[in-house]
Amino acid sequence: FINETLKLTDETLAEYEGADTVEKYRAYVRAELTRQHEEELRAIGEEAMWYHYNDAAKVIAYPEDAVMEIYTKNITEIELLWESYRDQYSTLDAFVYAYFSISTGSDWRAMLKSDAEAEVKEKLIFYYIIRKENLIPTEEKYRELFEAIFDEFVELYMDGKTEADYDSADAYNAARAEAEVAVMDYYGEDFFRHQVYYDYALDTLLSFANLQIIN
Repeated sequence: FINETLKLTDETLAEYEGADTVEKYRAYVRAELTRQHEEELRAIGEEAMWYHYNDAAKVIAYPEDAVMEIYTKNITEIELLWESYRDQYSTLDAFVYAYFSISTGSDWRAMLKSDAEAEVKEKLIFYYIIRKENLIPTEEKYRELFEAIFDEFVELYMDGKTEADYDSADAYNAARAEAEVAVMDYYGEDFFRHQVYYDYALDTLLSFANLQIIN
């Protein structure tokens, strides 16, 4: 894959700088292509894994509270989005049909309910597997992953700004504290708890899938 994709010649690269730069750039591009390739394979494997699990598993009765929690959250987000377009769409239905390119007259609420059920189904499957296979992090590992994942979301909320971007350490700490509250309020602790368990177990789950690449 890399050799076929990396069509660089020493002559082409040498036009810019010396041989050291050529080799460094070649190594950088090779590493970047390897990283992208591995990420793509991982994403393909993850998608194939869940396709298999969802197809094989049957849910006799969905936990209605869990389904409605997701459904209500999605409805609320759509309604908040609609607020910015009320001057163009007088009704929520009209907005949804246009904004999400849904056929007029379709029961989009039923579609949202189905999406919520699909999300709940995946979680039911996931937690069944990690309990059965004992893929539960230790308390120490859980805290480590929780803090790392939460920090990623806080940094995104702060647009990557660091203490150097503020007038003082106090100003940075205040902005950081505000960001932490905002992120937790928006996503909720259950979201981050699920991310911890998922990230911890995913490599093992993918190893169960026995993914094979067919040329």
